[in-house]
Amino acid sequence: MRAKGKLHWLHVASTDRLTDYTVHARRGKVAMDEAGVLPGFRGRVIHDHWKTYFGYGDCAHGLCNAHHLRELQWVEKEHGQRWAAAMAGLLVETKEAVEAARGDGAAALPAESLAEFERRYDGVKQKVSGGFRTLEGAKDFARIRGYISTARKNAVNVSGAIRDAFYGKPFIPSCAPQ
Repeated sequence: MRAKGKLHWLHVASTDRLTDYTVHARRGKVAMDEAGVLPGFRGRVIHDHWKTYFGYGDCAHGLCNAHHLRELQWVEKEHGQRWAAAMAGLLVETKEAVEAARGDGAAALPAESLAEFERRYDGVKQKVSGGFRTLEGAKDFARIRGYISTARKNAVNVSGAIRDAFYGKPFIPSCAPQ
């Protein structure tokens, strides 16, 4: 994003209940360290396979399938590789199967379903943009967007949370696991 006429990066860290947006003039490790989320994180980080993320060794890493799908779409369009569309379809089908299994109360896919997806896999891999006149405006945007996202993740009425914040009683989520 642009802020005060210069390029800045919007760093995002989120869980199913919390969201943090940090605006920083840099993209790499210095910015992520200053954002303060990843340096002490011990859980699983899902990301876009950018090398810098792997520098945080105290957490487990997983790769974002939304990024995989965009890359596969590009490979198919730009290089005419039909396998890319098949792989994208497999990723989406696998996601839907996992969601259905969870909906049925299962903690994981049945072993035979997992084996079939693995067999098929072995046979064939937003940006938020805009501009701000000032860095403070970009930081305000990030702070407000994180607050709204966190409220939604905690089933808090967004309009009410914003109103309460203006009255000096903002929604503050519990950091304790539920």
